[in-house]
Amino acid sequence: MIVFVHIAIAVMLLILGYLVKYRRWSTLIAGYNTASEEEKVKYDEEALCSFVGNLMFVLAFILALRGFGYSILKPTLPQPLSSNRSYSPVSTKVLSSVEISVRRCFSSL
Repeated sequence: MIVFVHIAIAVMLLILGYLVKYRRWSTLIAGYNTASEEEKVKYDEEALCSFVGNLMFVLAFILALRGFGYSILKPTLPQPLSSNRSYSPVSTKVLSSVEISVRRCFSSL
């Protein structure tokens, strides 16, 4: 199941990368589409679209590689002895300290 999720997200990234790089849909770039015209003049839109498109292609490749790698290595990964998950004392202490911090932040509201 996780392989299909990785592949589906990789395909979406490939489509978005194509739209940004080759179709120059700069409105898909966060921050650039909401920038004022004075700020947009500072940037080379063609180079920005090319960079973001290439970045999406690389991310799609890495995600697809991870999905295929997981499908190949899944039979060799060690299986847990039981389905019950127990937390170590360290992780329990960290989780409780995070909970205390969150409660302190919201108690002052």
